[in-house]
Amino acid sequence: MRCCELTYRIIKYKTDEPHGSRNQLVAHPIQACCSVTHPLRMLMWLLIYLFLTQELLWMGNGFSNIAAFQSLHIVMLGLDSAGKTTVLYRLKFNEFVNTVPTIGFNTEKIKLSNGTAKGISCHFWDVGGQEKLRPLWKSYSRCTDGIIYVVDSVDVDRLEEAKTELHKVTKFAENQGTPLLVIANKQDLPKSLTVTEIEKHLALHELSPSTTYHVQPACAIIGEGLHEGMDKLYEMIVKRRKSLKQKKKR
Repeated sequence: MRCCELTYRIIKYKTDEPHGSRNQLVAHPIQACCSVTHPLRMLMWLLIYLFLTQELLWMGNGFSNIAAFQSLHIVMLGLDSAGKTTVLYRLKFNEFVNTVPTIGFNTEKIKLSNGTAKGISCHFWDVGGQEKLRPLWKSYSRCTDGIIYVVDSVDVDRLEEAKTELHKVTKFAENQGTPLLVIANKQDLPKSLTVTEIEKHLALHELSPSTTYHVQPACAIIGEGLHEGMDKLYEMIVKRRKSLKQKKKR
């Protein structure tokens, strides 16, 4: 007995992304005539199709066009001792990890576990903040999906330096319009500056109009504010992708 059954081939297609095209695997149904010896075989293929298309591709994220198996590229910058690596490993392990000054970079692939960005994988690059390492920021931030800039909310004396370095990064041609999350770290300490004060010291209103940003008060040691900040960054990334996609259609 012969009939049409669903079979599958994995094809590669290129997605519309702000920083270019990326290969992505998608299950695509095709029809082929072949011999079927049992009706359960047909049911098996149907179940595979439903699983691949509804679970692997979009995995229940209501407003997102980002596939569940696609990693976002996130670069984490900031002056030395701002708490970048503490933020990274709090997100990775959900616990405090003693760190040492970063000489070079740390990189981790992390699947976010809370909020609207739950289930989304991010490839984080935590780049050292010492003055001799800052020239590397341009290379690591080129064509990234989002920038996290960590500042020490207590170290008022270095905020001018932090502002200068931040504005350098956002002015790179490759970073025009890249969503920016500023983490105002160490909010648990006395005399830490408020979000409004941080925004003023960093002169965020002077950034390019195409650069969307959010300032998130946080304490990396206990993780307070980090997931809320990642949700905001994720929303900005999705919004930017949708905007760029619409422009391409015009």
